[in-house]
Amino acid sequence: MTDPGRAQPPVRTIDAHQHFWHPDRGDYPWMIGPYAPIRREVTPADLRPELLAADVQKSILVQTWSSYEETVAFLRLAERTDFIA
Repeated sequence: MTDPGRAQPPVRTIDAHQHFWHPDRGDYPWMIGPYAPIRREVTPADLRPELLAADVQKSILVQTWSSYEETVAFLRLAERTDFIA
């Protein structure tokens, strides 16, 4: 039972799995044929309006290909992007 006199923590919604990618900087051989329309750079600027529209506060960034370089790049991206959890 909720105590109406007690402040409740804010409800937070988290997107548990999303990707950013830049096809010219990684290994994306599968982005052909029916997947060709998504063969473009996808950045936080693309996701931000979608998160705002859905009232999602944070997102979990998942690697698109496993490499040290992408790990470093994504850690840097997370440092400067407020919604990457």
